[in-house]
Amino acid sequence: MKSIIPAILFQTILIIGICLFSGCRSGDRYADIPEHIREMEGVTIFTPDQYSEPDTIRLVWDQSFGDIDEYFVENIYEFNVDAAGKVYIVDGSFDSRMIHVFEPDGSYLSHLGSRGEGPGEYINPGRLKFQDERLFIYDYGLNRLSSYSTESLEFLNVVSVDPERLDASGRVKDLRFLDYHFLDEGNLLLNFMKGQHYEEEEPGSDHYFRADADLTNLKEKVLEQERLLEIWADFQGMRIMHMFPFFSKPLIAVTESGRIFAAQSEDFLIRELTPHGEEVGRFYYSVEKAKVTREDALASTNDMNKNMVDRLELPDSWPALQEMWTDDEERLWISAFTEAEDEMKWWVLEPNGELIARFTWPGDRQAWPMRSVSTHKIIRDGYFYTWEENEEGLQQVVRYLIEIGEN
Repeated sequence: MKSIIPAILFQTILIIGICLFSGCRSGDRYADIPEHIREMEGVTIFTPDQYSEPDTIRLVWDQSFGDIDEYFVENIYEFNVDAAGKVYIVDGSFDSRMIHVFEPDGSYLSHLGSRGEGPGEYINPGRLKFQDERLFIYDYGLNRLSSYSTESLEFLNVVSVDPERLDASGRVKDLRFLDYHFLDEGNLLLNFMKGQHYEEEEPGSDHYFRADADLTNLKEKVLEQERLLEIWADFQGMRIMHMFPFFSKPLIAVTESGRIFAAQSEDFLIRELTPHGEEVGRFYYSVEKAKVTREDALASTNDMNKNMVDRLELPDSWPALQEMWTDDEERLWISAFTEAEDEMKWWVLEPNGELIARFTWPGDRQAWPMRSVSTHKIIRDGYFYTWEENEEGLQQVVRYLIEIGEN
């Protein structure tokens, strides 16, 4: 008998392991899973019976940033937080191109840059990132990447992002640079966009390539994603474009160690890739989606593009996901649409998809669907940073303490 028990135990463990890896696709439990998901190989499927526990995260107000006596931050364009807890806010108002720096206690420290075209000057700064105690700022107007010391705030260097210098073979010749992420061993992941022309009915695409740190050598292609569909129409003799928030869009999140997580927002299906583009896992959560109505389409337009709505072919439902972020512990923080217009369901997951916690948080279902400060989040050192407007209508960055536990 002693030799039989371990054998039975081994078979049981093996069956459980196969189920977790393949998703155990047979049986009523998976009847509502879309066919294209059930037919996938190597996907872990999580169904509602596996995550029925109540919300177990609370966000407690801790500190706000942005109330400055010396300067009026009229338009917060972007923000980020370094390893020491300093908060960097890009002032995107017309007459200012400063990056304001705040201490962790909310006090004002200094500002970086000004409007102009010289070193340390900017036309359209954004995409704040950190690596090795350096702050990086990309300028869309000048197509260059500047760096500062996060310790001294001293200006260090500026590098041009030149597609011809990066890639003599012409792989990105007709693409526009959009974003960058730090990977392993000093490499970068560069995002180039193929836009959608007004005469086209198919969306554009995002193309991700690995590159060396000095931006002189474009390496292999790592990932390609489909962009949000653009809807075009005529308005008073002009061609105008609008993006509706209920169409599928690409999502990507890169951890500090270079792990890449990618998704199309239509489904709660997350893929993990290595820095070289090799897929190492994928998981799927079965969630209910809200129905899209013609009123939803009207609510996300203005007077110029309301005439698009009548002829617009609506999807059956809202996407599953709105945004995806990673924290400094490589956990995924994912906001999902709900039936309510003014709140999101947030999911906190291990990199393998295992659920850590959930919570409900205010959100705008009609928010601009592409990158926007209103949906921008930073999760670091046990804090949740988000953009808000206070009672006086002033913009600020707010820090919340994350409490995980039983409610």
